[in-house]
Amino acid sequence: TNVDGIRDLIIDNVTGILVPPEDPQRMADAINKLLTDKTLARFLGRNAREFAKRYMAINIVEEYENLFRKLTKQR
Repeated sequence: TNVDGIRDLIIDNVTGILVPPEDPQRMADAINKLLTDKTLARFLGRNAREFAKRYMAINIVEEYENLFRKLTKQR
């Protein structure tokens, strides 16, 4: 649902579908939409996986290592 914290992780209609909190009908509609629109479900899933990969621990460590190497070469 579209609440604090979740909005930082989900981009509406890009990496997921945000619905208002405490609105079971809108939640049901969003679930039904994903069940019936396979193209949309694949699109959101693919985008969500790519978004999540950026925040995997190993990727973050690699980014810090690359930054450290770049900064130390500049000296």
